[in-house]
Amino acid sequence: MSTMNAVPLTKSQKKRMKKNKAKAKKAQAATAAPTELDPFNAHDALRIGLQELGFTLADIDKSIEEMWNSDLDYSDMNAVAAYMAMNAEKRAHEDIQIHTNVNADADADADA
Repeated sequence: MSTMNAVPLTKSQKKRMKKNKAKAKKAQAATAAPTELDPFNAHDALRIGLQELGFTLADIDKSIEEMWNSDLDYSDMNAVAAYMAMNAEKRAHEDIQIHTNVNADADADADA
């Protein structure tokens, strides 16, 4: 029978293991189900109201962050909804322009 000689871990190995364990725990927490929104919290109530209007949490958070960076009032649901609708219209208009430009370029290539 052979016995395994347990070699103690070095300080750097212990540190690396601890760091990797913390990374794994953080990654697991990030992928876990999001916490429930609290309707008594003003920010969560705003997000719940915007979700009921059909917006996704990712779009809501992105728009609120953009409004924060632009020093706009993001505490009013109507203001955030209007901002999000305006951005949706801009994106739709840009998509139409891009699509039109692509078609015009394709027609020009076909004529040549």
